[in-house]
Amino acid sequence: MSDPPRRRVVAAPARRMKPELQAVRAILEPDDDELVVLRLEADVAVDVGVQAVFTSAGVGGIEPDISPVELDELISEEWRTLRHGLMAAGVSSTQLPVAHDRDWIEWKT
Repeated sequence: MSDPPRRRVVAAPARRMKPELQAVRAILEPDDDELVVLRLEADVAVDVGVQAVFTSAGVGGIEPDISPVELDELISEEWRTLRHGLMAAGVSSTQLPVAHDRDWIEWKT
C-alpha cells in the first residue's frame, strides 16, 4: 500500500502595492554664485508605509529674474525627464500629468 500524497504548504509572497504618485514639487534655490538651481521632486508611495522621493537631474546657472515663460520651458523639460523615470519605476501614466503645474513651484532661500 502506498502512502497518501503529502500536501505542501507554500507561502505566497505578499502582494505589493503599485507605486502611487503623492506630490510633485519644482524646487528653485540659490546656488553659490547668486544664481538659481531648478530641480523637480516627486513623492511616490512605493509600498505600504514606504515613500520614495524621485529627483530630476536639475538645471543650474539660472538667473534669479528669469521670465515666467523661460521658467515654464525649463520646468517642462525637467518634468518630461522625471515623468519618464517615474513610469519606468512603475507609476501609472494615468497618475502623471502630461504637463507641469505652476502650483508645484517652491522658492527656497
